[in-house]
Amino acid sequence: MRTTTIARRWLSPAGFVLVGLCFLLPFVTASCTATANDQRVTSTATYSGFDLAVGDRPEFSVTSPTSAGSAEAMAQLQQRVGPIDIQPFAVVALILIVAGVAAGVIRAAWLRVIAGAALAVSAAVFLSGAELDGRDEIRTDLTQRFTTFAGRPPDPADFTVETAYGFWIALGLLVAVAAGNIAELVLVRPAGGAAVPSLAGGPGPPPPPVPPPPPVAPPPRAPSSSPVPPTPPPPGPREAADPWEASAAPVIPPWPPRSPDSET
Repeated sequence: MRTTTIARRWLSPAGFVLVGLCFLLPFVTASCTATANDQRVTSTATYSGFDLAVGDRPEFSVTSPTSAGSAEAMAQLQQRVGPIDIQPFAVVALILIVAGVAAGVIRAAWLRVIAGAALAVSAAVFLSGAELDGRDEIRTDLTQRFTTFAGRPPDPADFTVETAYGFWIALGLLVAVAAGNIAELVLVRPAGGAAVPSLAGGPGPPPPPVPPPPPVAPPPRAPSSSPVPPTPPPPGPREAADPWEASAAPVIPPWPPRSPDSET
């Protein structure tokens, strides 16, 4: 149970870290095929997500039937193709990804998952905008440079600007992080709908049972208005009701027994 709680808590920050690493992968590739010295030479410029965010030069690769043609085409590319302008949407997306990693330290589960879902959705939107703007700018810049160098615009069949696999991996990870946080938000909400502000990274423990209230003593009775007669004392030894009754009774002494001489 403890391992499951830790995995659920750090799944979202780990996803944001992977998205940040995807910025090192190719996001846009531009390919142009031209004829130089009677040889078909294909030149490719690869822009990573980091190149879009900081405005750096792309990486070049040349495919030519001869090594001399490849070296000459590579030299021309490095001389004529400059760095791309900084893409503001890519910068904002990168900031949101860093904020998503930092949101993993929030202790309250409901606040952490809400922040993770909101940051993931926002980063996906800005990352998509950076990809579209970057592709348009790269196409415009390379078309102008090719026209200046060759004296004619490039053939659309020989000039392509495409989205590379790094962008799709980053976008898929952001969607997965957003979906995981939304599912976690459903799990940390009780049946009543109120979020549980747990500090342990998961649903909080159930509240302790409420003890029953103590019994209420009945109110004291109000004293009666009529006086209560005093309780008579317990009866003692029997006494005459009239003190003269004992003296009025004659005292009869016991009859003396007859002696034998008196009978004769």
